[in-house]
Amino acid sequence: MRKSKKRPRDWHPIELNMLRHIGRYGMTNAELLFQAGVRGVADVKQAAFRLQALVRRGDLVAHRHREFDYYSLASEAQAKLTIQGYETIPPPRHARTLLEQYAALKFCCGMHPRKQRLMRSELERLGLQHLANGNPTKYYLKHDQGNFTLGAFLIDRCERGDWRRILRRIGKFAARLQNDAQQKTLQRFHFEITLLAVFPEKATRLAEACQVSRELRAMPYPLRCVAIPSLLPFIRPMPDPAFRPF
Repeated sequence: MRKSKKRPRDWHPIELNMLRHIGRYGMTNAELLFQAGVRGVADVKQAAFRLQALVRRGDLVAHRHREFDYYSLASEAQAKLTIQGYETIPPPRHARTLLEQYAALKFCCGMHPRKQRLMRSELERLGLQHLANGNPTKYYLKHDQGNFTLGAFLIDRCERGDWRRILRRIGKFAARLQNDAQQKTLQRFHFEITLLAVFPEKATRLAEACQVSRELRAMPYPLRCVAIPSLLPFIRPMPDPAFRPF
């Protein structure tokens, strides 16, 4: 008599919440899973236990990058989420996407106020289909003291060279937002641009440089520079100690 195939196990709602969170950012760890406010995750210890359980069940893959541990979706789990109608982004495959995904995760889930990275379909539902040019996107929604702010983040990758290159990059990004279709939609939101840098000193000096830049001062959106020192292990090559701003 032929044995019937074992039916795939359904996810518990808490597990589904966790997997959707990882699908949104491409990766997570126990600390940031808890800080993200994922429903059903009470503390970091419980987050670690649940993540490891999902690894044992084949839904997650555990990774180690130098001293940093993180988890990403297994291909079967990512496919299952897609079939269920959830958008996901693939796990990081090389150093650049690892930096970008960790920066988004840390900025949105590990820094106050908490933010949510927006997926392509979410931008489209907000009427921002002109911005939805890829998944993952650079956009987030922030809820702070009853106010909603739509934002976009750019990442300083500590590339060798002149800091003016970073300022030009910000200016080009802001210019792309200023066509008629996008302006009409963005007027319905508070909108900001955030530059994520590794070192606090560099974030401060970049903010000062933005204030004296005629092009960036004329920008219709506030610009913030935020330091995330925990990005340092993901930077390759390491910053040049002789790096000068101008």
